[in-house]
Amino acid sequence: MAAGRARVHGSGRQQKQFKRASTSFQEKLAVIEHYDETHDMQATVRTFYAGLNETEKRAKARVIYRWIQQRESIAAHANSAKTKHQSRIRRVGAATTLGEDGEKEIVAWLNRLRRRGEQVSNEMLRTKALEVAKERNVPDGAFAASGTWQKSFIERNKRYLRDDEEEGEDEVDKSEKLKASEEKEGQEKKGHEVEAIDQAVVTPHKDYIEEDCALHVAAQTVSEIATKSRLSITPEVRVQEELIQVGETQQTQITTNAEVVHSSINEETRRNGEKSAEVEVEAVAVPEVVIQSGALDPVQLELLKRKAEIEDRKAQLLNESIHCDNVLKRIRIAEENMLARKRLKDAGVSQEEIDALLPVVVNDKAA
Repeated sequence: MAAGRARVHGSGRQQKQFKRASTSFQEKLAVIEHYDETHDMQATVRTFYAGLNETEKRAKARVIYRWIQQRESIAAHANSAKTKHQSRIRRVGAATTLGEDGEKEIVAWLNRLRRRGEQVSNEMLRTKALEVAKERNVPDGAFAASGTWQKSFIERNKRYLRDDEEEGEDEVDKSEKLKASEEKEGQEKKGHEVEAIDQAVVTPHKDYIEEDCALHVAAQTVSEIATKSRLSITPEVRVQEELIQVGETQQTQITTNAEVVHSSINEETRRNGEKSAEVEVEAVAVPEVVIQSGALDPVQLELLKRKAEIEDRKAQLLNESIHCDNVLKRIRIAEENMLARKRLKDAGVSQEEIDALLPVVVNDKAA
């Protein structure tokens, strides 16, 4: 006699027949790789699923073709130690009552309150969850936002609940920031034309002023170098240099006077018509300035010579430096002129107005 009460309704729980068999991602990948090597679906079915009749073989072939279409997803899960023995993957939140989008909305709401420094109680979370459920037409009584649900909700979304302002930010905040950024760019773009005109007109004058200042500074530098060089010479050498300069000045003056006297006599002779007369002009004695060579030894003379060479080289380098600076400034002016023309063109100014306002800078030497 059977133990227990007799069943009134139905035949009871049915015994499992195991008609459906799930296949892990690892096994699916092995089937796909075998088909890639053989390119024979019948051989692949016989290898992995022997003992099937023709109808079952055709059904299994269709399943394998579907696996081949999902190759990338299957390979990713098969190569992971966490999911290779699983047969299917269900995303977190896929079976929740509110759905993934509904929970994201609640997460964004929580993050906004936390950024403001407000504390969220369980009752506030429950009220917000019920509002979202009502918006999504969840039937009354199907969702209560209980404490168990709140705990599981926080566990599912804890990586999105951050104090950082960037994480968990909803689309509304992003759109507001994007709109503010576009308005700011629009205001900046409106001033491009005026800025380009001011820069194009003011910059060349500024460069010429800088060039004049550079020349003035260079002249002051040369004067300071000459003064320092003069002070670095010993008193004896300075005295000898002054004597040499005085002697050269006197000799030049006397020679000039003699030439004047000679030219006046010849002019008077031509005026009187005495072509054959020859007037002898006595040579004017030119006093010579005698400099005691014994006062300077060969070493000092060599130093003076070297100093003169150094001064000449300094002057030469200064001239080359000024020339290079002028060339670079002309190039910079031309580049800024081209940039200003481009800005005006981008701002919508016509080509005729640009040419009238900013003529093309041409290098005279290059032309």
